[in-house]
Amino acid sequence: NLDQKQVFWIVDCSGTRVIRVSLNGDFLSQIPLNSGSNGWIWNDHGAGFLPDGRLLVPVWAVGKILAVKENGVVTDYYKNNISGLCNTNPRTANLICPSGLAVSDGGDVLFKSDSDRGGLYRLDTQGNATLLPIALNNGSIRYHAGAFYIANSNYSQSGTSIQISKLNSSFTIQQVIFSGSYQNNYGISFDL
Repeated sequence: NLDQKQVFWIVDCSGTRVIRVSLNGDFLSQIPLNSGSNGWIWNDHGAGFLPDGRLLVPVWAVGKILAVKENGVVTDYYKNNISGLCNTNPRTANLICPSGLAVSDGGDVLFKSDSDRGGLYRLDTQGNATLLPIALNNGSIRYHAGAFYIANSNYSQSGTSIQISKLNSSFTIQQVIFSGSYQNNYGISFDL
């Protein structure tokens, strides 16, 4: 992600950290995310900036979305009200396990959950997560030019399909951009 100061914030999934690099390629800072029990990042993690400049990063393993400041301070922006880990087998029931997100210019946050409470969620500024009436299985969320877009894939023995849609301001599908089949049987990622 590129911030308003033209600094790249690179989310390192395996190292569970954020690396900040200037457009000239100069290393600026490294911010660890795995202190304590923060776990690790998974899937199409997606990240986005809030209007105040904090970067939101979902950490699937512990069911959290972290807020990262430029000065290196990391806080919980969202966490489950019940205790448990998303990387247990079986997973703790009723956990929300964020594995991707996008943030609007105004600070609206949409994220997907990969758990028994899977689907597309909206997160309000008080940290409450609401399940939206749109199925989002293996897919991605992006925000571009005033609108959220989702890519959703479904796979079975008979075939695999993908649908990319634009959402309206009520977070329901306004327009299907593309619908068709594809070869991979895993989640997909896209950008605009």
